[in-house]
Amino acid sequence: MIKKLLIILSASCFTFCMGQVNFKNNIKRDLETMLTAIKSKNMDKATAQIYPKYFKLISKDQMKQILNMTYNNPAIHTNIQDFKILNITKPKNIQNEFFSFVDYGFKMNLKIDFSSFPNGQKLKKQISEGIYTKFGKDNVTYNAKSDYYNINAKMKAYAISANGNDWKFIIVDKKNNPQLVNILPKEILD
Repeated sequence: MIKKLLIILSASCFTFCMGQVNFKNNIKRDLETMLTAIKSKNMDKATAQIYPKYFKLISKDQMKQILNMTYNNPAIHTNIQDFKILNITKPKNIQNEFFSFVDYGFKMNLKIDFSSFPNGQKLKKQISEGIYTKFGKDNVTYNAKSDYYNINAKMKAYAISANGNDWKFIIVDKKNNPQLVNILPKEILD
């Protein structure tokens, strides 16, 4: 009897641990797919990793345009390096979907040819302020000689899955949170 109980407990523990590893591996895999698509400038593949309900707030075509303006623009050069997943929370099942939070980070070099934009110097000041605000002054250094930013990005994302295996994402951004009330459960936003 005790032997059977130990076998059942061992099997349960093994199954639980494998589930923990699998959801973390799957979230990591799918977030890396999104980042790799952005790095390779494949915006169709990148937008395929975005939570579909997010497109109620902004259309998929608009999202592709934004990503293309940012990462496929000859005046903007980005180099993303050292991608790391820092933490993945255990998923919660809410309204038949799984939700998890992901803390991740990467280093990025960002160089913008402001001379190719109208009012380039004014735009440079605005973008510079925006970069320092978004990533924090301690996470951004500006190389005046070469005119580029080194950014140590620390980011958060909502990971969402209908089946616990395939994950889609919404990047957590303070300016987006009020809009997310319309597509994410209250328990997640709290």
